[in-house]
Amino acid sequence: MEKQRVIVNIFNEQYALKSDLEENRIQKLAEQVDQRMRRNAERHPNLSSLRVAVLVALELADEAQNHKDAYDNLMEAINQEQDLKTVTDAQINYIPAQNREQP
Repeated sequence: MEKQRVIVNIFNEQYALKSDLEENRIQKLAEQVDQRMRRNAERHPNLSSLRVAVLVALELADEAQNHKDAYDNLMEAINQEQDLKTVTDAQINYIPAQNREQP
């Protein structure tokens, strides 16, 4: 897909972006960032817009890391479950030598 130019407004500033994402998705992401900027600016009225943006970036990075950690934990649990199933299958299919039929 070819990159397209999209205009977004975040915290009373207009930004021209080029992206291969759909315009609706970019607008939705920009709205989320704008809402977070406004919420943080209300909580911390003495901060500059740059510092508010840094707080928002840290919030988003923390959320992303939490999602990554949850994904990693889920994948580890799935892998352990698969390992357990492999061991269990091997135990089920194992017939001790003394119990095997002699040819």
